[in-house]
Amino acid sequence: MHPVFYLSHGGGPCFFMEDSSYPISAFNKNSQVAKWYKDFEKNFVSRRPKSIIIISAHWEESSVHITSNPTPNLYYDYYGFPKHTYSLQYPAKCDVDLAKKLHSKFTSSGIPAVLDPKRDWDHGVFVPLLVMYVPAVQQHD
Repeated sequence: MHPVFYLSHGGGPCFFMEDSSYPISAFNKNSQVAKWYKDFEKNFVSRRPKSIIIISAHWEESSVHITSNPTPNLYYDYYGFPKHTYSLQYPAKCDVDLAKKLHSKFTSSGIPAVLDPKRDWDHGVFVPLLVMYVPAVQQHD
């Protein structure tokens, strides 16, 4: 069993900004919060996880939707930030087999769930992972 963490992603792409004119400048790329994320694995995880399950608050549906897109793109669901924050890349793959297992667990427990092959990763997913796990966690065979 691996530990479970609740992590905020900060404000939009804040960990990739240096500009102090934004209201979230206390959480820029040089902040203590960004350093905490960069040191997360070293301080809290004894070995790199094979997979990571994220529940994003930026994904509101009438039932549980589970990303099953093997190569999700990034969905830049934030607005008014510097241009470079709309070209961030995070090429990690989705563990489709794990997505199917999660779907089965939900549905066998009576919880409506859908495998969604079109859903990409919103900033609630890629912002913290891009800071915490560089290079990206890749699907293991």
